[in-house]
Amino acid sequence: MRLFWLLMIWFVGTFFTAAQPRKVANVAFQRTGDQILLSYDLIGKPKGRYSVQPYISLDGGQSRLRLSTTHGDVGHKIPSGPQKKIVWEVFKDFPEGIQSDQVVFVIEATEPKPKWVYGAGITVITSGISWFIWRQITALPNPPPKPSSASH
Repeated sequence: MRLFWLLMIWFVGTFFTAAQPRKVANVAFQRTGDQILLSYDLIGKPKGRYSVQPYISLDGGQSRLRLSTTHGDVGHKIPSGPQKKIVWEVFKDFPEGIQSDQVVFVIEATEPKPKWVYGAGITVITSGISWFIWRQITALPNPPPKPSSASH
C-alpha cells in the first residue's frame, strides 16, 4: 500500500510539473496594414519544443481573449529561441477594430506533457483500483465463534 501512495505522489508531481509555463521575453508588437506583428523570445531547453498561444487583453491585463486568426511561430512544436514572430489578422477577430487604449498582448508557452506521463498515470490508477478490489474479494470472513463447553 505504501508503494501505491508513493507512486501516486510521483505521478501527480510529474503531471503538474510537466506542463510548467516557459519564459516568454521581449514581447513587442507593431501594426502593419490590417495585421499586427507580435515578436518575442522563447526561453527554454536548447532543443525543446513548446506550445505557444497568443492572447489579447483590452482592459490592461484583467482578462484576456485568445487570438484565433494567427500564423507564424504559434501552435505546437515551436522551438525555443530568439526573434519569434506571430502575425495576427486583426479584422478577422475584431471586424470593427479594437476600441481600447489599454491593449496588452500576452504570449503563453507551455511544454507539452510527454505521452508516457498519461500511460504511467493510467497504470498507477488501474493498479490501485485492482489492488483495492482484490483485497475486498479475497478478504476472509471472520471465523465462527468457539462453541461453549456448557452445551454438551
